[in-house]
Amino acid sequence: MTMRPPPGNRSARPLTSRAILFDVDGLLVDTEELYYGTFNETLVAHGAGLAREGYAPYVGHPVEDNSRSAVAQYALRLSPEAFCREWMGRFEDTLSDPARIHLMPGVLELLSHVRGKGYRLGLASSTPKERMLKTLRN
Repeated sequence: MTMRPPPGNRSARPLTSRAILFDVDGLLVDTEELYYGTFNETLVAHGAGLAREGYAPYVGHPVEDNSRSAVAQYALRLSPEAFCREWMGRFEDTLSDPARIHLMPGVLELLSHVRGKGYRLGLASSTPKERMLKTLRN
């Protein structure tokens, strides 16, 4: 893949890409339902609950931020840190079940295609490394 130099920099040589980075959550692996399900289970355990469509504002934010928001929004009687530990405990338990981990549609074909074109592949994620690796192993 060749990219043009930025405008105004006509003397620069075109950039040649040799590698492609992929995000894990939501791009390679469908983890959003797992995050929602375990988030809601944690809310229910503390007398609250959230319909699936109500989870949209939480998508894409760090779990620590979502935990602070949930504790405040639902006036839960535990700290955001305790909510986060409980939620991530449930999430980790879910990740231990390979039947619950699903690749996004077309991922295998995409990876095969770009590997076949000679690109090196890499992973990027804001998810802690051990959790990301557990997701990928399952």
